Amino acid sequence: MNLLCTNSDIEEHMDPFAPIAKKFEILYLDQPYDLLIASSEFQVSQNGRTFRLQEGDRVVFFLFRAPLERPADLADPVGCIESLQLLKEACSIVGVIEHNRIENWERAYSKSALIRLAKRFPGLVPPVVVLDGTYCETVRKRDVDRIVKSGYGIRRPVEGLYPKASLIPANEEFTASRRYRYVIQDYVNPERELRVYVTRRAGRYEVTIINTPVASGDCPDWRENTQMEDLVCFPVEDSGLRDRSVQLCAELDLEYVCFDFLQKGENTYLLDVNPHGSWEWLPANCRNKVNDQVEAWLLSLT
Repeated sequence: MNLLCTNSDIEEHMDPFAPIAKKFEILYLDQPYDLLIASSEFQVSQNGRTFRLQEGDRVVFFLFRAPLERPADLADPVGCIESLQLLKEACSIVGVIEHNRIENWERAYSKSALIRLAKRFPGLVPPVVVLDGTYCETVRKRDVDRIVKSGYGIRRPVEGLYPKASLIPANEEFTASRRYRYVIQDYVNPERELRVYVTRRAGRYEVTIINTPVASGDCPDWRENTQMEDLVCFPVEDSGLRDRSVQLCAELDLEYVCFDFLQKGENTYLLDVNPHGSWEWLPANCRNKVNDQVEAWLLSLT
């Protein structure tokens, strides 16, 4: 059996979704499900369907957001976390083959993977810290501008809006005003921004590089000033960036991941790691290319 563990809005992201649904049973991790685990198999039941998995069956974790970010029962995020922990344990006990392992996905989604890559590849990631919570002190001043990005994990709306990237001018402190996960990174004024989608199947990598609009200090997140109907993106070829992206994907031990890079002069910087990297918002010339790549990856696992 091939079981795809994903989010209930997958059809909004993948067009068309039908070829995938024909090859996989689908488990929606953001909806309640029941587990029964024995030594030789485990059963998962959801919405009147029951899946039985044994040694050698395959489970693929492919998510567009954390399961607990918008759980079906908003009163029970803890139950969502516990179910996922038990599902991972069931795969280990029974000997199910796991693709795009969820623990590696979680590491990248929590942004701790960004710190790991900063240590592994000096100079690639602009100086960065991750703050989870409010911290007891302000984040000290720096003599450079910094970008703060917030709202990872269980998203809590602030006056109905979710916070995005904003600029901390040089020599200003940052104080977390509420409990969020914050990524605080030295600002690099970009000349070019690139989004890279990487898939891995049977040890072979496929890479799609998309040129996106360029942000600025006045608007650190270009999406703020860009209407989607006016969005201009296009695929590009860059062998050096391709090789670097493959190297990073292997380091993270993921089979699907998206990277955000920027270039300034001769330097290329890694800004973000997105194990949930979506592409449905891209214009058709790019969206179709990424969709075909991801579909080929998933079908190859069956």
